[in-house]
Amino acid sequence: MQRFLWRVTYTYSDGTSSHEAVCVRAADGDEAAARTEVEAATSRYLQASRATRTITLTVVTADV
Repeated sequence: MQRFLWRVTYTYSDGTSSHEAVCVRAADGDEAAARTEVEAATSRYLQASRATRTITLTVVTADV
């Protein structure tokens, strides 16, 4: 099992931004599946804030 640590950056219409760290466990070690989970987990805030989102993978580690 792998842990994927993502940094999600939200950029608002006034040019400001904020960051959120999101950690996802992926049993199959699949980066694409982990990214899909992050997109789903952050979509509600994205819609509520009307921001744009950038997702960056920062670290992958083995979950022991």
